[in-house]
Amino acid sequence: MKQQITLKRDWSLYNTYQSEEKLMFMRMLSDAVNALDIPYEYCGNGRPKIGMEDMLKCCVIKVFNCFSCRRTIPDLHMAKGLGYIHYIPHFNSMSNYMKSPLITPYLEQLYRLLALPFRGIEQYFAIDSTGFGRYNTSWLRVREDKKAWRSFNKLHIIVGCRTNVIALARITEAGDHDSIQFSRMLKETAKIFSVREIYGDKGYLSFYNINAAKDAGAIPYIMPKKNTKLASKKPWKDTEAWDRMVTFWRHHEEDFLNHYHRRSNVESTFSSIKAKFLPYIRSKDPVAQKNEILCKVACHNISMLIRAIFEYGTNADFDKKL
Repeated sequence: MKQQITLKRDWSLYNTYQSEEKLMFMRMLSDAVNALDIPYEYCGNGRPKIGMEDMLKCCVIKVFNCFSCRRTIPDLHMAKGLGYIHYIPHFNSMSNYMKSPLITPYLEQLYRLLALPFRGIEQYFAIDSTGFGRYNTSWLRVREDKKAWRSFNKLHIIVGCRTNVIALARITEAGDHDSIQFSRMLKETAKIFSVREIYGDKGYLSFYNINAAKDAGAIPYIMPKKNTKLASKKPWKDTEAWDRMVTFWRHHEEDFLNHYHRRSNVESTFSSIKAKFLPYIRSKDPVAQKNEILCKVACHNISMLIRAIFEYGTNADFDKKL
């Protein structure tokens, strides 16, 4: 029986970055949002609007604290005192901005910007999805019940297997299949990261996805089914990558599983997000639900960046070009 390898945590280092995380979180959030160069739009008539940069920071801080908008106000006073925001909005203004589709593209840019410092670290990636619903309903309990899907959003992510940073995220309806997200997400990830290997469960098994990994320059480790066979040779099918993976799985199963085991990092990422930033969403509005999930992704990437600064000496200077 193969001996299980367990890695010991450096508790001194862990205690240090966990103790300093909240203040470092606010500073890094401020630096990242400022790097987006969001223009301030004011027509000159009526009451000036709150700057999008400040509202973006406030919404992410709210999700990081797992509080309601009202209970987030004291933390916003702290952020203003540290110079990270210029104005403390009314809690109703935060709710209104969370419902706005205007902040969605900025949240998508934000989490990807926070992943850029990991380009020199991550080469191995895993893909999977999970659901977020209201009222603390577990996705594991309802994912087989199509009637319960109405109140759920599905989060698809590609995760770096060394640091668990989220390189790319997509939010869809609960009924959307995982497999169709594989090629488009991997293609976008490969534009920023050098993807050496990609891991996925049986839900992503298809000729198209295997060839998409090949086109991205990555070796696919997607778990085959028991009855998976070599492809029949047809002139209009490119079966080289498929046959190579299936042959490796059949004749070197232990080595295949050693690679595939890295996929567990995506499960750890989902567990971390739900344990730290709540396993459900508070918002009722569909747009607000999507924005709240994107805030969770941004919060997670900041947490992983803080950890990487202490463990790997990662540089947290943000490149403005995505």
